[in-house]
Order: sequence, then structure tokens, then C-alpha cells
Amino acid sequence: MRPITEYQDYRAYIADYYAYKKRTSAFTWREFATLAGFGSPVYLKQVAEGKFNLSESAVARVAAAMNLVGYEVDYFGAMVAYAHAKTESARHENFAKMVAIAEENKVEVVGAESFKFFDSYKNVLLRELAPAMPNARPMDMAKACRPELSAAEVSDALKFLVKSGLLTRDKNGNYRQCSKSVKMDNSTAKSLAATELQRQMGELALAALDYPKAERDMTGLTLGMSERCYAEVVKELAECRRRIVALVQSDSVVEKVYRLNMQLFPMAERLDERMSSPRPSSSSPRRRGSLSSLSKKTPFSPKEEK
Repeated sequence: MRPITEYQDYRAYIADYYAYKKRTSAFTWREFATLAGFGSPVYLKQVAEGKFNLSESAVARVAAAMNLVGYEVDYFGAMVAYAHAKTESARHENFAKMVAIAEENKVEVVGAESFKFFDSYKNVLLRELAPAMPNARPMDMAKACRPELSAAEVSDALKFLVKSGLLTRDKNGNYRQCSKSVKMDNSTAKSLAATELQRQMGELALAALDYPKAERDMTGLTLGMSERCYAEVVKELAECRRRIVALVQSDSVVEKVYRLNMQLFPMAERLDERMSSPRPSSSSPRRRGSLSSLSKKTPFSPKEEK
């Protein structure tokens, strides 16, 4: 049976625990349910299959039935809370708790390194900044950051980056990147941390509005489009990101560290589901990119906002 910290899905852990016990004894779902204090002999089987959720009050009983002790009980409880969280912030909070429990007890969580890297903009920033500042002390790097960080924050980030293999440090104390770029995959750990990272970067972008215009480039478009067109725009953005990465990787000099945010999000509900007024007839369709439902005399076209 694998250590519990190799799991992020409590249902998978329950299923694997049952399979392990079944291989080594005449264990049944009925016996498992009885040990956990459930009247239904197949309740835990249905939980493992995703048909029912494990209640918060039952976590300790199920953990005891699986002979979990100490931090394992806390980790199992955090896994359950993580799976049942209603919001991304709650999911993030509970995954972070799983990582913290594991670290406190000197065990590893699968995906924890990726989660920690993308969980803070400081790691992303220092991975780019440190190699570009040879012979610099943490205090020097801290003062170069916007907003300014503390020397302790920089030191902690650098230690993590070296430990996780994202930076190396040579005999002179200078840092080098182990790879040119770090790509985000679709793992749960990374996607959770990515949401938090995007939130932090959004806050930094707001603060950057106060920078001189010569140091920033911020524009936006407000667009009316179909879902088909949305999918095409997403493809264009992905291709644009690819070209930008290739362009930057061909540049051998780092003079500043920049953040590029690309954000495309809805500002209204889907109109054909939400509009209470009668649908336009087929003979006079609503023009794409117009506000005909609000003002027939005022055409609307995409406008660049600066």
C-alpha cells in the first residue's frame, strides 16, 4: 500500500486500501463499513465510486477503520475537504494544508514541488531575476523587485528554487536556470497553484498602472462574439504565447523581468439564454458587435482601451 501522501483523491485511497486488504485477507466491503460504523454494507464502496460524499463527521471513523494514525488522519481529512471544496480558493487552501502536513512530518506529497513553485509570484520572479544579477546578495535582489521584497523572502525563494532543481548555484555563488522555461501541465497541483498565481499577478498588474507609461504596455478589447469565435480566439492567443516564448528564448540578455498577462473572460451572461426580450426575427438578426438590444441608434464596435 502506497503512503497516503502519494494520494490527492481520498476516494482512490479508500479504493486502494480495500483492494490491498482484499489481497491479503478475506476482507469485504461489509466488514469495512462495519469497522467505520456505517449501517449500509456498501456505503464505502459507493463513496469510493463517487456515488456519495464522505461527510465531515465520518472522516475520523473511516480513518480509524483504515488504521491511520497521527498526521495520516489529518492528511486524510484535508483530502476529503479538498475534494468537497466549493470554490477554487477553498480547494487551494486545503491542498496547501495537505502539503504543510506532509512537510511538517518530513514526508513528500506528489505534486508538492510544482504546487509550491506556481503558488507564489516570488518564485517565478526570482527564477528569472537571480541569474540576471551575478554577484548580487539577496538584499540587492530584494531591492530590485517591484514591489520590493525582504531579503528573507528572497533567500527563502532561492533555497526552494535550488532544492527543487529549478536553479543551480555555481562555486562563485551565482545562479543559473536548469532549463530555459517551465511549462504548466494539467496536473491538479499545478492548476490550483496557477489560479492563485494568476490572482497575485492580477493584483500586481493593478499596481503597475501607476508606473510610467514608457515602462508598461496595457491595452484591452471589449468584444461581442460567438462561442465558436471564442474558441478561435483562444487558439490565436496560444499561438501568440508560443511565438513570444520563442522570441524571448532567442534573446541572450536580461535587462528587466516582465510579466505578460493574457486575460479573456466573460462580462455578461450568454444572451440567448438570459435576454428576456423577444428574440430578433430571422429576417432582421441582431448585428454582431452591436448593442441593438439597448440602443438601435448606437452601433458598437470593438474599441482598444488604454
